[in-house]
Amino acid sequence: MEILHQSPLDIFVLKVITTKDEMFMLCKPNGQDYAITVYDIKNMAEVKDVIPLPGIRPRGLAACAVSNCVYLLNRKEFHLISVLCITKDAENKFTISPWKNLWLPNPTISVTVDGSLILSRQRWGNLAVISIYNASGSLQRQLKLSWDISSFSDLIPKPNGNIVLISVNNEYRKKLTEVDMKGSILRQYKSSISEYKGVTQADVYGRILITDRLNRIELLDSEFNLLDCAGPQPYKEKLISPYKLHYNSERNEIVSFIEGSADERSVLTIFHFTEE
Repeated sequence: MEILHQSPLDIFVLKVITTKDEMFMLCKPNGQDYAITVYDIKNMAEVKDVIPLPGIRPRGLAACAVSNCVYLLNRKEFHLISVLCITKDAENKFTISPWKNLWLPNPTISVTVDGSLILSRQRWGNLAVISIYNASGSLQRQLKLSWDISSFSDLIPKPNGNIVLISVNNEYRKKLTEVDMKGSILRQYKSSISEYKGVTQADVYGRILITDRLNRIELLDSEFNLLDCAGPQPYKEKLISPYKLHYNSERNEIVSFIEGSADERSVLTIFHFTEE
């Protein structure tokens, strides 16, 4: 593990994503509307831009490096979700446009390396459904998962085309379930540590990183085998809480936020893994 950058932040970040060399942080200042704060990853010393989100209730955020855009889930009413697309116009200013309206109870959103948008919906008493769209909004594939798969909180598209579902079992331990494009279960992994804050893709080879709030990590290979990991820990030896993990596939880096004690600011940490 190699730490590439660390810097304190004055804002509390709800979600972070990246597209090429830009970082997008979803925030909600006290008493104000949501907004996305934009940074240049090569210059984190100052804010590059702010995208106001008046009247928007975000339920998910994902970046597409292929289309160079950001997808935002906006909850309109009940389970009706408006998918918005954030792009730059001819004057290099961010604009928000509607992309698609969908019925999505308990949605998740993610983007594959080839630019396909993955949306999921889950409703009690119904099979979970994963839908894959191309950039123009056409449905490419739809998977109905089996009853053997419990509800999941997020998903990670793997470089080989499979999908990893992230859930919690009855022992409050994180469980990973890999499924193929038919929805068939290929493998599962139950973590050995019980307190979790984040799961993310770790590199271009499909490895997975799991973190907890006590400075412990688990690094898995593409088949969920536990790997040895050495190097400086990205978190200070205090009561901290690493959260909001995000993998930048363009730069092969992991972005993480460390929440300190009440008198400390959050710390943005960027790191990656190298092989000896």
